[in-house]
Amino acid sequence: MIGSGLKKLAQELGMKVGKGVAYGSLRGYAAAFSEGAGYKQLVFTTKFPEPDQRAALLAAAQGVDLRKTYRVEQLEAMDDGILVVFRDDPETMAKIRAFLNWFVPLLLQYGATPANVCTQCGAQIERGRWVLIGGGAFYLHDACLEKIGGTWKRIWRRRGRRTPALMSAAPSARSWARPWALWPGPW
Repeated sequence: MIGSGLKKLAQELGMKVGKGVAYGSLRGYAAAFSEGAGYKQLVFTTKFPEPDQRAALLAAAQGVDLRKTYRVEQLEAMDDGILVVFRDDPETMAKIRAFLNWFVPLLLQYGATPANVCTQCGAQIERGRWVLIGGGAFYLHDACLEKIGGTWKRIWRRRGRRTPALMSAAPSARSWARPWALWPGPW
């Protein structure tokens, strides 16, 4: 579940709230907010056309004292997105807003793909659907959604519906595997 602070921020940003997270397009990028005991998490699901661009973004971020300035405990870039974990305390929401104002322009500057580009195949999405996979919000077109969904169903049946395991279903989903992972249900 997310608290009132993240719900309010999500509404201000035009994001959806459901399944215990806030998700949707955050200033043009696919993102999801979640939280737990002592932390708030932001996951951008995006790719960089060149690995050098991702490395340059991380280098730019290392030039700032993220812990002191924005209360960021972890900033990690992976093949299919960026994970940001904030330490949760009374000033965190103001720090998250300041972080977004600083960080989102860096995504544009370093070539991160926007929400309307499929993270699975790289094609432009004209009509897509949001799906939550392991804490990340993916905006996918139907072909990739069906491909991932079919794999997910097979794994679900094989495990007797006890343990959702989409980690092997989509290569990009593996990096978001967390104990608090959320599993989609559109299929």
